[in-house]
Order: sequence, then C-alpha cells, then structure tokens
Amino acid sequence: MMLKTYEDLLKFSKDNLNAAVAFNTTLTKGLEDLYRENVGFAGKALETAVEAGKEIAAAKSPVDVASVQTKVARETVEALVAQSRKVTELTSEALKAALEPVNARAKEAMTLFAVKAA
Repeated sequence: MMLKTYEDLLKFSKDNLNAAVAFNTTLTKGLEDLYRENVGFAGKALETAVEAGKEIAAAKSPVDVASVQTKVARETVEALVAQSRKVTELTSEALKAALEPVNARAKEAMTLFAVKAA
C-alpha cells in the first residue's frame, strides 16, 4: 500500500503523532516509577544508617564497632546490587513499553514506502 491521497498522508501523520504521544506518556510513567523506587530506596538507606549509628553508639568495644560496620557494609552492598537489578529491570520494561507504538509506526512506514522488487 502506498500513500495515494492527501487524506492518506494526513492519517499517516496523525498516527505518527499519536505514537509519539503514547511514547512520551509511557516513558513519563516509567520515569515516575523509577523516581518512586529510588526515593523509597533512599529512605530505607537512611533508616539503615540511623540504626547503624545507634548500634555503633551502643557498642562496648572497638571490636563491636568493627562488627557493626562490617555487617552494615555487607548489607549495603547487597542492597545496592538488588536495587541496581531492580532499576535495570524497571528501565528496560519502561523503554520496551514506550517503544512499542514507535516500532509499530516504523513497521507501517516500511510497508507504505516499500518499493516492490521487479
């Protein structure tokens, strides 16, 4: 199929605009989800730091302080790795969903403008 009339071109352009709006809407929602996730993680990290500070303040010896610091360091690294995975997954899902309408339009454009081989 080719664009044969002005109405065809108008519909094609309108569909492209709708795909761009859908892309931006979906991507914005994905970014909001990432923001909420990161703010939640930061809040948990702050709570962990406060608790660690209390444990260090209550420590009876340098060995106890080192033990708390080691535990907190290990838990922090584990939490960061888990958070990194989660953020990567959320980002991938958001981009995949956002690109769906754009990919559909690209496929449609390829179909419309394809020249048949002789």
